[in-house]
Amino acid sequence: MVNVKIFDRMPSPAAAGSRWGYLANLFVLPAARRQGTGTSLVRVATEFARGQALERLVLAPSEQSRPLYTRLGFRPAHELLVLPLID
Repeated sequence: MVNVKIFDRMPSPAAAGSRWGYLANLFVLPAARRQGTGTSLVRVATEFARGQALERLVLAPSEQSRPLYTRLGFRPAHELLVLPLID
């Protein structure tokens, strides 16, 4: 399974509005791993995102999943900042 959550960014005086997706909850049963299922799911999610005219897909990969996403063209994002709201 995999999910894509769509976010609509509000326009501002400096930039038009945009749409982007957050890729989450990629899961493949252990018996089916390393057989191309995860790759297929990410590719389907990517095509869905393109069909929705999303500007980008983002995610927070685990160390285990990082090689999969890197192989599929995902790269580090250095512009984002995070403010944790719960200790």
